[in-house]
Amino acid sequence: MWNSALRAKYFGRGKPFGRTEWDQLLGHCGAVTDVPAACFWRDLVAAYPEAKAVLVVREEEEAWLRSCCALLDGALDPFGLYVLRFTDPFWFGRIITCASLYIEGLFGSTNAVVAKANARAAYRKHNAEIRATVSKERLLEYKLGSEWEPLCAFLGKEVPGVLFPNLNDSEMLRLSFLYAVAKTIRHSLVNLAVVVGAGAVVGGLVWRVGIEAVTSAKEQALLGGTSVVSSCIRATCGYQGITRCVGH
Repeated sequence: MWNSALRAKYFGRGKPFGRTEWDQLLGHCGAVTDVPAACFWRDLVAAYPEAKAVLVVREEEEAWLRSCCALLDGALDPFGLYVLRFTDPFWFGRIITCASLYIEGLFGSTNAVVAKANARAAYRKHNAEIRATVSKERLLEYKLGSEWEPLCAFLGKEVPGVLFPNLNDSEMLRLSFLYAVAKTIRHSLVNLAVVVGAGAVVGGLVWRVGIEAVTSAKEQALLGGTSVVSSCIRATCGYQGITRCVGH
């Protein structure tokens, strides 16, 4: 459904999602974060007027830009876009298709150089539009590294007695990317083995049928001459050219 929502929003293909569609997609969720959900902040704020919004910002814009550009380089790598998405269509292919849609929607291109050049302006526009649209009562501008207190105060929750999670740093992203690549290559090798194996089986069956046909034809020829060979090959292969070759 994410792909359908992205195509409708950014490319005018299909019906834009309303409350019914969002309930179908996100009805089991209490909160959403990151892409592709962040692409639909305006839609979700309108569909769920009771919901609150949290805009996460960094102390330094450059830190976000470095992180974003690293992700764009990985997501838009040509080997992934044009090879792995087809050798692993049911896992990586689905992920990269969704990523390509929201990257083009947010940054205007699936070319890594162009997308990175547009990233800073897209970041500033995204944040400015949220600040201008969402009421102050519904919006928390959360500075990364502020721990639990401002978030819990905004949501009316008690501060939990555990450390604030830090699972999206550069090292975690690097390891996650390596894991995804390894998993994709493993899937690709299995898929290619299945295709090659299936081709070998089909080829073996065709070869066996051909050998049996020729053997049968030779046996018949010993009894009835080359005209019988021609009849047997014609009946087996349905190809007149073969008949003439064998007849000689």
